[in-house]
Amino acid sequence: RFPGWGNRQMDLRKEMQAAIEDKLGNDGVLLCPVFHRTAPKHRLDALQSFLGFTYSSMINPLELPATAVPTGFGVNGLPVGLQVVGRRNNDHLTLWVAAQIEAALGGWTPPWRAQARP
Repeated sequence: RFPGWGNRQMDLRKEMQAAIEDKLGNDGVLLCPVFHRTAPKHRLDALQSFLGFTYSSMINPLELPATAVPTGFGVNGLPVGLQVVGRRNNDHLTLWVAAQIEAALGGWTPPWRAQARP
């Protein structure tokens, strides 16, 4: 056992949280990918791509709100998207920005229609 290790990790988390929130201010958002490539197929493929969850695994422990937005489909017909991240208690802002992005990109498209896109 390492005495104080857990406390140091908690302190680091709080420092990172404060640094990001300071940069965001009251009305800023951070846009980042949901995954490092198009969505993986279910089962084994998703488990083999566990490093792709790095983006969300960094946001979740910081207790920052994040809203996922579909942004289209890759050449393989699988969805891609991004996260809209805000400061704590600013969920309304991430939801609003996500809605604006989704509207600008044409809204949600059923996956079976993705195949028909050029």
